[in-house]
Amino acid sequence: ATLTDTDGAFSMEIISTEQVAKVTLKISKDGSTTNYMNVGVIKGVTVTASLLLASAGGYQTIDATQNTTVTGTGGAAVTISAGTLRDSDGRTASTARVSVAAIDSTADRTLLPGSLYGMDGSTVKLFSTFGMVSIDVLDADNDPMTLASGATAAISIPVGDIVGANPSATVGLWYYSPESSSWQLEGMLTLNDTMTAYTGTISHFSLYNAGETWDMSFIKIRVVDQAGQP
Repeated sequence: ATLTDTDGAFSMEIISTEQVAKVTLKISKDGSTTNYMNVGVIKGVTVTASLLLASAGGYQTIDATQNTTVTGTGGAAVTISAGTLRDSDGRTASTARVSVAAIDSTADRTLLPGSLYGMDGSTVKLFSTFGMVSIDVLDADNDPMTLASGATAAISIPVGDIVGANPSATVGLWYYSPESSSWQLEGMLTLNDTMTAYTGTISHFSLYNAGETWDMSFIKIRVVDQAGQP
């Protein structure tokens, strides 16, 4: 781990036995959402990377024994049902601190971790981004909280400017997995009546993206010279 300077710049040495390696950078700051970037590093070569953090908007304390809707920055929201939160020991929580932040990934691509592809089960899919939401739920000791097994929470992801006049009625619900450094398709989202947000349900708290989903295709190209040689 390392710290940036006052301008947000940093440098660090990556130790690897490989000539070329992939590393995942995790960038975090109090009051901002956490971001991730996959970077290819080459032995003996200095590699530069740039990414942005969005404002997290702070935490709100809730009564976890009541149905509660928390509205965060940019109009992003999560609704948590009574009695569904669990602390790090698996116990039913009575209170929680919740942060909900909309991230307009349509304004700057570097706000979105990784690349615009991920896994739908064992199949690689492409996806777009109409907007993201970061949801963080902590207990009094700042330990992450989870939903009870089988429980879900409702989310609302504000739509960015890229959608235009005719947004799709349904799009994919993708979440970023820091453990695998990849996006995973969790389900589907539905456009609300005012066409300002996509809504759906989630089974855990994470960074979520709303976007179209497409199958990925590959094209093989062989280039030869006038003699027919590669």
